[in-house]
Amino acid sequence: NITDNYIIHTGLTIGQLYGGTLRYTQGGVDSSYTYKLDYIEIPLTFKLMTNDIGQMRYWGQFGVVNSFRFKDQVILKDNTTGEVDETRDQPYGTGFYNLALQVGGGVEFNVSGRTYLVFGIIYRNGFIDQIKDNYRYPGKTFLNSLVFMTGVMF
Repeated sequence: NITDNYIIHTGLTIGQLYGGTLRYTQGGVDSSYTYKLDYIEIPLTFKLMTNDIGQMRYWGQFGVVNSFRFKDQVILKDNTTGEVDETRDQPYGTGFYNLALQVGGGVEFNVSGRTYLVFGIIYRNGFIDQIKDNYRYPGKTFLNSLVFMTGVMF
């Protein structure tokens, strides 16, 4: 049956992107911002699967992910002294919305009946510039990520 091998996948997830650091020099001071961003994500992807090959089946997935930021924390650090100057729990020059291309693949291992162990790797490539402070950062900053996925499907 063709519907067993092709699936439209959507949902609602909480995504957390921690550790993105931008460095800049202003007035002779070497500083950096470390971002911690929380998003509500709504993916819309197509999943293509093989038929069972022994106890395994393989899959590929592609589509888009819509992300809406609901929390933004930035840590400002003086790199010369190593001291944290300030931590802000408020929107600080980052975009509210991100649209990303999602491409991935993996394998599902049949444990019993319709129960599968799922393993996969997913890459997300953001399309929208996320840093709105063009004075300090004249370039573009996009959110890209590599996700390692494990789970149980039943």
